[in-house]
Amino acid sequence: MRTPQKHRTPTPKSILMRKMLQARERVKSNHDDDDENVESLDTARSFATKTPEGREQVREFVNQWPTYASAYFKLLSTGEWDEHEKGELDRIYGPKVQRSGVTLGKSKITFDTRCIYIDGKPYEATPGLFELIFLRNPTNYDSIDFNQYHDIVKQTNVAYHGYDQHRPLNRFGSPESFYI
Repeated sequence: MRTPQKHRTPTPKSILMRKMLQARERVKSNHDDDDENVESLDTARSFATKTPEGREQVREFVNQWPTYASAYFKLLSTGEWDEHEKGELDRIYGPKVQRSGVTLGKSKITFDTRCIYIDGKPYEATPGLFELIFLRNPTNYDSIDFNQYHDIVKQTNVAYHGYDQHRPLNRFGSPESFYI
């Protein structure tokens, strides 16, 4: 005769399942605030594309960058995609526009015409580094760009679940997962 369910001692499998469900809830609660950022980004994009003032601000913002970077910033700030460019930008691991500014992983990212600053640490802004940061499948980069990008991935934890280096790597076919 079997022991009733409520009198059984927990098995290692049931304990593991409970811990996995708790971890899943923690991850879900950590990402609930992402919806707020997406809504604010949609509002900003709507302003940028539908009003003359917004279009002028985007044009001024985009024109301040070298030609190899301006295309990426236009895509990031307006959300408009030409059909041939639709799948090029890395929307999973690339920079995100949030209320606090532009972020890459857990780190704030800022730009000027010569450098990319990640949490204040400067990296030389080259076409290859911009491709590695912004594009899903970069092709035109050299070993110096790759080494800088490798440092950036480690610094920002962009390749990890929840941007936490103690959690597993994201493995969604992104180049970042192979660079660690």
